[in-house]
Amino acid sequence: MRYKTALSFPIESGSVLVLGLALIVQYVGLSLDTVPYGSAIAKLLWLHLDLADTLAFSIDRTLALIATVAACLMLYQPMVPVYIGLGCYGLLQALATVYNGGEIGSELAFLTQMARYGLPFSLALIHLKITKHYRAGYLLAISIGVTFISHGFEALM
Repeated sequence: MRYKTALSFPIESGSVLVLGLALIVQYVGLSLDTVPYGSAIAKLLWLHLDLADTLAFSIDRTLALIATVAACLMLYQPMVPVYIGLGCYGLLQALATVYNGGEIGSELAFLTQMARYGLPFSLALIHLKITKHYRAGYLLAISIGVTFISHGFEALM
């Protein structure tokens, strides 16, 4: 199936497959980092919401593994609510990094991680039957562009 977009590049089923594989690689990498060390969500739960450290890190690891399994299952059966959930998980990671602070460039995490949560949202737009597919291309292009520009600003800090 071939979709013509306003950006004059086609969104074909092959490119949707590549985006789905990129989503899997992204969440496998996130899990490989989260399971041994924890993520910003664990730090938020532990330091700011006063959960016990073992409970906070267990919740964080569980969320990361669920997100990874869900991303893998999306190649078999794409579902828009799951894509939206994966996007919200990536958005929560970025917002938790900003809220926790304490690291160089953490205030830019919402922008530097935009591709992390923009990809699942754009895949959700592609699989929605009521929207035009060029909107997914715009969202993907904007999120990748903002990610690279904000990484440039972060390098200057």
